[in-house]
Amino acid sequence: MAGRRRYSDHRRPGGGPGWKFAGVLAACFLVTFLAVFFWRGDAPRAPIGSGPEPVEIADAPDRETLIRQRWPGTPARLEADQPAIGASGGASPGPAPSAGAEDTLQARFARCSGPVRETCVVDGDTFWYRGTKIRVADIDAPEIADPGCRREAQLGERATRRLTALLNQGAFSLERVGRDTDRFGRTLREVRRGGVSLGERLVAEGLAERWGGARIAWC
Repeated sequence: MAGRRRYSDHRRPGGGPGWKFAGVLAACFLVTFLAVFFWRGDAPRAPIGSGPEPVEIADAPDRETLIRQRWPGTPARLEADQPAIGASGGASPGPAPSAGAEDTLQARFARCSGPVRETCVVDGDTFWYRGTKIRVADIDAPEIADPGCRREAQLGERATRRLTALLNQGAFSLERVGRDTDRFGRTLREVRRGGVSLGERLVAEGLAERWGGARIAWC
C-alpha cells in the first residue's frame, strides 16, 4: 500500500551497531574495574596512621674528614691534647694561669656551627661571646676556612681546639687594646686570665703568631 512502510524497514531497539559497540566497552570497563578492585584487596595495607618509612640522612663530613680528603695522608685523628710544639721547637709551657679578681666573664664554649651563633669558637683567633664576635687582638692563628696546605689545616684545627679548651678553663677578661673593631666589624680584644694573655699562650705552643710580629710560614 502506498505510504505504508514494511516491517523490515523498522529498526529494533538495540539492534544497531552503535549499541553493540557501547556494550562491549561497558563490559571491558567492568572487567577492568573488578580486576583492580580485587588486586588491591589482596595487597598488604599499612596500619592507619603510619607514614612513609623514615629516610636516614647522612651527616655532613666533619672538618677532619674534609682535610683528609683534600690532603691524603693526614692522620686519622687530630688530637687536641697531643703535645704542642713551641715556637722555638721545645715542649709546650706549663698549665694556664688561674683566674684573678678582674676576671669576671665565663661561659661554656663549643665549636661554632650553623647560622645562629651565640657563644662558640670559630677558629684559633676568633670566637663569639654572648652574641658578640670577638677577634683576639694580639695573635693571628693558622687558617682553617681556606688553609694553604695540609700542615696549616692541621695546626688551625689544633689552635681552634686549644682556644676552646683555654676559654673553658675558667673566668677570663676581655681587654681593649688600640682599635675597638677591625675592618670586618669584629670586636678587637685581648683575652686574659690572671693578667696573662691567652693569645700569648697559643703563641708559646706554636699554634699562633703575634699580631704585627714575625710571620710564621705555616706551609
